[in-house]
Amino acid sequence: MSISTLLRKLAASSLGLLLVSCTATKPVTTARGPTGPHDLGRFVLFVQETPDGRVTHDWRPLEDFDLKQYQDQLGPVGIGGDIKRTSTLMDDDQIGATCLAVWEQCMKRCNESPLPPHADHYIASYRSARAALKAYCTDECRKETDDCRRKFKRQTAEALEFRAAGEAVDWLKRHKEEIAVGTAVIITGVVFYVVMSSGGVLILAPALLLTSPDVPAEPHLAEAFQ
Repeated sequence: MSISTLLRKLAASSLGLLLVSCTATKPVTTARGPTGPHDLGRFVLFVQETPDGRVTHDWRPLEDFDLKQYQDQLGPVGIGGDIKRTSTLMDDDQIGATCLAVWEQCMKRCNESPLPPHADHYIASYRSARAALKAYCTDECRKETDDCRRKFKRQTAEALEFRAAGEAVDWLKRHKEEIAVGTAVIITGVVFYVVMSSGGVLILAPALLLTSPDVPAEPHLAEAFQ
């Protein structure tokens, strides 16, 4: 074997060993985002619409998220909004307006009908059938209006809850414009709150972050998370 051939083989062997060495020592990069329910509370979820209309999401570590930079963008907030999962949730003013309409419709319908037989005892308490009917309708429609308020209050108090992170992300992408700041979202048992919902951006922070003493108690945030 000639010296030139031997040198070529030695050079090829050295290059192969160098490539193997580089591959073996290449650092392994860890996946960005939560790996399961056990570390979900260490991340903030961003859902946003891109200029081309796509809706993307990103899980960012708590240490990379500064709640203070979003506080000026929040403005006055309150729990409620038009969250549509199994029903439409309302704030107090919306509930009041809706149930007032229920009251008015009930009174109109009731006063246009005769006093039912089971309500004859109202006649004994009032001087005329008309007065008895009005009193009966007032009592019955008050019950209907109270039921209306209780129903919407109960719905408003219910948080959105998901059994899997993927399910939550998919639903939030489809309904991001309907969710108000302050809404509680439970993902695999971990409580998140919506801290921003504006301009096509939805941000959910874990309750752990919002209860941290390092987060300043801004009045509008305190109102939202009471």
